[in-house]
Formats: sequence, C-alpha cells, structure tokens
Amino acid sequence: MRLVRLWGLSFLCQILLGHQAATAGPIKTVAVKHLGGPPIESAFVLAHLVSKIGDEYDSYRVTRDVEALYKTHRFSYVGVEMLPGDRSKGVGLIYHVHTRMILKGSPTLKGNKKFRDGKVQDLLNLTNGDFIDDASVALRAAVIRDEYRKKLYPDATVVGEMTVVDEDAGFATLRFTIKEGRRVKVGDVVFEGNTVFTDSDLRPSIKTKRLLNPFSWFSRQPYEEEKLQLGLDAIRDKYQNVGYLDVVVSPPVPTRREEGTATDLAISINEGRAYEFGEVDIRNVTLFPNIEIEDLVTFQPGDVAAMDALRRSRTAIQLFYGNRGYINADARPVLSADEKTGLVDVKFMIREGDLVKIRNVYIRGNTVTRDKVVRRELGIFPGDDYHLQKVKQSENNIRRLGFFSTVVSFDERLPDAQQRDLIFRVEEKQTGQFMVGAGFSSIDKVVGYMEFQQGNFDLFGWPPTGGGQKLKLSLSTGSTRNEYSLSFIEPWFLNERRSLGVDLFRRELKYPDYDAKRTGVKFRYTVPLSWGDNNRVTASYRLQQVEVTDVADTNEYFLADGESFYFSEEQNELQSTVGLGFTHDTRDNYFVPTDGSRVRINGDLTGGPFGGEANFMELRFDANRFIPVWGGHVVSFRGQYHVIDPFGDTEEVSILDRYYLGGGKSLRGFEWRDVGPKAFRIDDGASDEVIHRPVGGQTRAVASAEYTIPVSDGLRFAVFIDAGNVYEDSFASDFSEYAASAGVGVRLDVPGFPIRLDLATDLRKDDEFTETDTWSFNIGF
Repeated sequence: MRLVRLWGLSFLCQILLGHQAATAGPIKTVAVKHLGGPPIESAFVLAHLVSKIGDEYDSYRVTRDVEALYKTHRFSYVGVEMLPGDRSKGVGLIYHVHTRMILKGSPTLKGNKKFRDGKVQDLLNLTNGDFIDDASVALRAAVIRDEYRKKLYPDATVVGEMTVVDEDAGFATLRFTIKEGRRVKVGDVVFEGNTVFTDSDLRPSIKTKRLLNPFSWFSRQPYEEEKLQLGLDAIRDKYQNVGYLDVVVSPPVPTRREEGTATDLAISINEGRAYEFGEVDIRNVTLFPNIEIEDLVTFQPGDVAAMDALRRSRTAIQLFYGNRGYINADARPVLSADEKTGLVDVKFMIREGDLVKIRNVYIRGNTVTRDKVVRRELGIFPGDDYHLQKVKQSENNIRRLGFFSTVVSFDERLPDAQQRDLIFRVEEKQTGQFMVGAGFSSIDKVVGYMEFQQGNFDLFGWPPTGGGQKLKLSLSTGSTRNEYSLSFIEPWFLNERRSLGVDLFRRELKYPDYDAKRTGVKFRYTVPLSWGDNNRVTASYRLQQVEVTDVADTNEYFLADGESFYFSEEQNELQSTVGLGFTHDTRDNYFVPTDGSRVRINGDLTGGPFGGEANFMELRFDANRFIPVWGGHVVSFRGQYHVIDPFGDTEEVSILDRYYLGGGKSLRGFEWRDVGPKAFRIDDGASDEVIHRPVGGQTRAVASAEYTIPVSDGLRFAVFIDAGNVYEDSFASDFSEYAASAGVGVRLDVPGFPIRLDLATDLRKDDEFTETDTWSFNIGF
C-alpha cells in the first residue's frame, strides 16, 4: 500500500503512480476518507470524480480528479491512496480530504491607520460564506503587507487569525492585526571606500527602478530590504566582474534625516585587490577528449579574473555534457588566489555522472489542443539520450504555437537513475477572437473592420478547435480602401512539418485619381530546412485579376527627364505568379520581439511560362534585427531592398505594380507615397503652381533604426530614424539621393488592436517637391 500526498494545486499523481498503471487493472473500489475540518458528504467528493468502479485504472484520470476537487475550493488537502492488486482483482482508491472552514461575516481589522477599513477589505476580497484555511489567510495577509510596503511602510506586519465558532457547521471568523511601523523612503545613497567605480556608477544598482523607467523619477522610492539586498549583490557582482574577487560590500546603514521622513543610506565598500587568471586546469574528464572540454573555457591566463567568465565556462561545460545525455554533470570551479602576485588559479572539478535516457514524454494541461498537435513540436522522444538544448527548443516550439499562456518543462526521477520521464506542462489560453470596431489612421482616415480568427482551428473536428490549424476571416472598409480576405493554414500538411496555406482576397484601393482592385487566390507551401522552424523555404502560386478604373486625371505630365507621361491608362489584366522565398526567423515573439532576427529573401516570376497577361520578375530582401539592451529596452534595425523588372512583351511595369515610399508604414515624416520619382505639370490657373504626382519606381531601398523603452505593460516609448528612396530603374545602386527623418513615438500593444503613434521631422528630402507629414497614426503591428 502506498500513500501519495498532493499539497496545494498538485498534479503529480500521474507521475508518482504512473509506473503502476500497466499492471494495476480495473478499479474495484472507490472510497472517501475525511481527515479533518467540517464534515462533508462522501457523495459530494464522488460526484466530482471521473474515476469510477469498473473503469481501467488511469493515473492521469486520478490527477484530473484531484484537480476537480481543488477547483471546488472546499478542500485544503487532497491525497490519493491506492490499494494495489493484480489484473484479476483490480485496485482500490481512497481519496483523503481535509475540508476548509466557511467564513462567517466579514473579517475584523485592528491597527490599520494608513488604510481605511474599506480599502483593506477590498484588498482582502473575503466575504461572508467564502471558504478559508490557514494557507489562504496567510496569502491574504501577504497582500495587505505588500500594499503597505508599496506605500513606504517597510516594517509593516499583518497577521491573520482564524477562530472556529461552529465546528460541526464549519463556520469560523477572521481577524487581521496590522502593525504599520513608520513610513520611510530612500533619500540619497552614499558610498564609502569606492575608488574603482564612482558613486554614479554604483547608485543605479540601488535605484534600479528609477533608472529603467525614466517616467518613474516622479514616483517615490520605497525603502525595501529585499530590493536593497539585491542592489548590494549587484554591486558585489560589478566588482567581481572586473577582477576584485575579495570585495566586501557592507549592509547599508540607514540614517533618518531630521528635516523629513527620508532615510539616507551609507554603504561601505572594501574593494581588496584586482586579480588576473593564472593556471587553468580541468580534472576528472574520462568520457571525452580533454581538449574538447578545455576549448569550452572562455578565458585565458592573464585575463581579468571575472566571475562572469567563470560562470559562462561552467555553464558551457554543463551544457556540453547535458546535450550528450549527462544532465547530472557539474563543473565546479575551485579558486586558489595569491594576494601577493594577484593571480588566481582555477581548477574545474568535473563530475560527469551517468548517461540519462528519456523513458516517457508526457504532455499535461492541454484540455483543448489535441495531444498530437503539441507532441509533433517536440525534438526529443522516448528512448533518446537526454538533450538539454533539444528540451529547451521543444519548449520554445510549443510556446510559439500561441495556444498556451504557460509552457514549462521538467523531468521526474525514476527508480532507475539512468532514466527520466520528461513532462511538458501547458496551460491553455483563448485562441479564437471575434472583433468588430472602427479606427482611424493617417493614411486610411476612418476605418471600420470585422475580423474572426481561430489560431487553433480544426477543420475536421467538432467543436472545430484544437487541431492546430489557422483560420482568419477579415473585412475592413475605409475612405481609401476595402479589403476582404479568407486565410487557412494547415501547419502540418499530410502529417509532416510542411505547411499549406490558401488565401482568397479582394482589395479595393481608392487613390486620388484612380481606383485599383485586386481579386484572386494564393497557395503557399512551406518546408522547414532545419528542426525548430528557424529556416524555411516557401513556394507559392498566385492568380489575380488586377484592375485600374475610374481614372480622373487625363492631364499631360512630364517626368524629370522631360518625357511626357499620362495617368489615363486603365488596366485590366490577369496575373499568374510563381514565387520562391527563404525565411530565417529567430525572434522571441512574433508581435512584439525583444530579441532575435528575421531575414526574408523572395523571388517572384509573373507571366512567362506561367501564363497571364503581364510579364515581370520581382526580387525582395527584408531584414530585421532586435537586440535587448537592458531592463526591457530594445534597439531594432530594419533594412529593405526590392526590385521589379519587366521582360518579354511587357515593356514597362504598370503604375499599380511599381514601388512607392512615404507614410507611417514605410518612411515616417513624409506624405503617403510621395517619396521617389514624380511627374509634373503646371497649373493652368493664375498661380502657375507646379503640381506633382508620384509615379513610383522599380527599386525601393529603406533602412530604419528604432529604440523602444517599456513604460508599463502594453505601453512603449520609441525614438527612431528612417531613411530610404524609390528609384526609377531596376537594380539601382546610386543611393546618393534619399529622404531621411527622425522622431519619437508611442506603441500601445493592445491584443488585436495595437496602435502606433509617431511624430517625425524630416532630416532630408529626396527632392524639393516631396511633402512632409509630421504625424502618423496606424493600427497594427
């Protein structure tokens, strides 16, 4: 007989009992044992169980039983005892439960002066009839204590006391006793004994919050022991990373100012001397050539003895072993410092451990998403040697599906030390959205939209969710455009890591002097070049009808070289396009990246052997790089080079297929599409004004840099600089003429409705006729 205890929200039943499932047999009996607390009917417990008498024992179903009981909020403890048996007799299950008390009335308060009773009650969020126990009372007390600390009461204590008033009925009262302590805030930080770093170098470690967010200079800095200790650790690390291994950072001595409530902090530092690395030795390596381990050490004799270098070397060695199945390996550095010579010798004492293999891989928590949808993203399987990097990559792949709010991986030890069970624990989140609304952009003016999307669609199941497919139906209408589209993607076509996408679309754009329409269908077939989907190749075919109608301007214009040009030509042609593209994508987030890069190279051939009524080729290169700086700050770079070139019977690219530049989505600070080649005419009126219109070009080049600062959740501040131009000919290489701008902006990352607001000023125009546009407002990432 074995007792398995599950404290809190535990889901370990399946893991701890799972190895018996193969021989457990059917469930013979199910019983309930009450361990304490108010009485409760066994029928209440049994009603929430999915494990029934006669069912085959399933440890995962037992785990679900425990979850269901905890979700009733009636129990502070749930345990499962299994009475083992053989296949013929079956097993018995006993569910041990400890019930929670019921709050009678509202909690009473004592000692609170800073916060009124109503505020404390709101923070406690406890009302008559709520279920309570010691753990939940302690958590509510911690909420009140943390709120006091936010208001600069670091010594505040909150104690909750539960008194049973009717044990049979399960009623209890609550009383919270509060000792507020005195209110303080940090005034100034003074350092003593520092010569290597100045006060201004060290102070940010103590006042991290203010440095990371410039807007927080207007808020008060609370005196919190935990944060101060983190600051002291940061100062110690700062010294040890430049070789001062013996540095001693004394605890701060607070001194309260007489004239106010602020508390100054005096921090004493004994720097010691600087060290350099001496001899480096690696001991106890038996499984691999010693030279392979030595190559993982990131420092050499004579280098500054930085603790970061030691940590990086140790991590590299452990990862080397962990990626070969030796996940228990360790590389403990032993330092031998000579204060006279200033040298520190390093010995890495290697403990290699045993080779560990994966016995089983479990997916837990996927209540909507099919198991195979998650499992096919894994790069490690039962029977494989444990591989730390593959486990991490598998976790990232599951996270990038976008179906789960939480993804964590961990392993469970087994009686056989050379085997582990690997568990991926996920928590589902909403993947379907239906949105109807209206907005405004500086390009499209008033925009109305309706969109339905399901990122975890199942074409062949009911309800149609959980299959990992993507479906999107959208409609948007505005003063300058109407768009209708239906998109479907099967990311695992024919159960292989190859995606098939189909898009149906109709786009209507209203330009000042003509209307344009594109109606068609596009098929996309994507194949990954490496496991992890960082590198992909996409083949596509698009068939569309392109129309230019309602041409209003029939005047004669002239290009820069004096050639006559007319906008009066209407267009109605069928375009057949085959494309091939390569994508390298390592971004950590598809919508708001903070790290990684994306490079796309695409080539399209329209017409020629593929039919249609137009013949041209198009090459496109796009690159983005995102670099985390510190505290959520991110610097990003964007580069773009596009070329389109006609061939065969098509002598020139139509005005609808040429490139344009300008506006909030391409080159901020300039009028929409106004950067690049233009056509001119003289107004016949009395003003003799020169009127110009963009005619587009066959080469587009753009570069941009942006620095974003997080202000709060979902809100970022940005500074940027843009530069680029459109050139008349294909494959233009003379970039001496370009437009450039710089500015600031705000990013509001609202899911489904992100907003970008930018204020830009022009630094340089590509020609004197290009018009500027200071503000740009856009919806979308």
